[in-house]
Amino acid sequence: MVIQQADLNFNNEQHLADIRSYDAFADYINALRNETLAFAGKVVLAHGDSHDYKVDQPLNTPAGGVLANFTRVETFGARNTHWVAVHVDPTDPNLFQIEPRIVPGNAD
Repeated sequence: MVIQQADLNFNNEQHLADIRSYDAFADYINALRNETLAFAGKVVLAHGDSHDYKVDQPLNTPAGGVLANFTRVETFGARNTHWVAVHVDPTDPNLFQIEPRIVPGNAD
């Protein structure tokens, strides 16, 4: 599991017009891809920054397919303060179970 602050804006999902606003992490993303391809297990990247909760598989293989052993978890944050539970079950082929946890006092 890799935990960081920055949102890597995979595939320009924020639809930024200025390429300099979203290509700053290209070398890091390529290294993450290469390390994940070389690793036989599951990889989860957890980050905040834009704080729109999501769980997806935004990293592609060099051939353009989904990199199946890579999952991204974007956590809750500013103006939407909740948390995310991650359980590891070595008997489950998916290994990681990711669950959003809503704080009732912070929900609208």
